Amino acid sequence: MADLRAFVFARMSSRRLPGKVLARVGNQTLLEIVCRKLASADFPIVVLTSGDAVDDVIEEWASAQGLECFRGPRDDVAARACSALRQFPCRAFYRVNADSPYLIPSLLAVAKKAFTQRADIPDLVSNLVRRTYPYGVAVELINSGTFLRVAGSFSDLEREHITSHFYHHAARFRLHSLELAEDLSSHRLVVDTSEDLAVLRRLLTQDPTILDQDLFTIVRQRESLQ
Repeated sequence: MADLRAFVFARMSSRRLPGKVLARVGNQTLLEIVCRKLASADFPIVVLTSGDAVDDVIEEWASAQGLECFRGPRDDVAARACSALRQFPCRAFYRVNADSPYLIPSLLAVAKKAFTQRADIPDLVSNLVRRTYPYGVAVELINSGTFLRVAGSFSDLEREHITSHFYHHAARFRLHSLELAEDLSSHRLVVDTSEDLAVLRRLLTQDPTILDQDLFTIVRQRESLQ
């Protein structure tokens, strides 16, 4: 059994911006950027997509990159994650969205340290327990055993947003919160819309290395475009 894995959730049928995970920004797609950052953090990567034909292209891309790919239900993401855990067992997995190019690899290492060095092993290590990071910069490291145990009790909404159950019932779980000394939660670093995608392209035109800079530099340059 692996220690930790990164599960990258990717599908082409985004409601607000279909196909965005393979949209090109600079010389890479969003999915490529995310997986490159994860590879730099040295975690085994599994791309989790749906069984829909529209997502064949994601499996083809993962195969070309030499990455594992698992396919399951489109909307029942919890079932997809549970099945993936049985095929790719691990102590804990990072929930990573394929449309998160602002991901901070060093934050994954901080989460790993919190998970592996605490005497009382957390059910979830997250920077979303109390938001201090910009919206769109998330790290969620989920205890696999806990997830498999409780996933059957998720509501329909929680089956799509697979960590929301932990936040809704925080008193039942061991949550470890990652927080910044300076609150940056009012900032937005996401790619949800065509406008967000255009901003990211402008950022990369201005500085091709921006996504590998520290969080405060990214925020400052992002704000300078407004």
